[in-house]
Amino acid sequence: MLPGEGRRSDARSVGLPAAPGPVSAAAMNRVEYQASFWFPVSPSQLWAVIERFDLFESWWGWLADFRADDGGLVNGNMLHGTVIPPVPFRLRLDVRLQRCERPRLAEPAVPASQQVPGKVIASGGAESTVML
Repeated sequence: MLPGEGRRSDARSVGLPAAPGPVSAAAMNRVEYQASFWFPVSPSQLWAVIERFDLFESWWGWLADFRADDGGLVNGNMLHGTVIPPVPFRLRLDVRLQRCERPRLAEPAVPASQQVPGKVIASGGAESTVML
């Protein structure tokens, strides 16, 4: 077996049918998600709320062990957490905030092995915000 390859027999341990032969890491399933959210508050008000890292786990039941190295959405801050999806594994994430421009932009930089590109962009007026 070559590095990055495995046997599909692991699928049977969780009740899924196994495909014959080896599978390479490149053939793994990939999940992509993109959405927009509207909030009835200004970008500055929303920014203040999403900097409340202590509340993250109460908002999202699938998130555990969340912590940040520093306070707030600031350049260089490192965010750590564990995603617990409704499948038998956990995903540990470490995300560095590469570029933050209060209250409009939070752009993460993640290790290449996690391949989670993206950014949070907030736009809106004095009374509402759309996050992309």
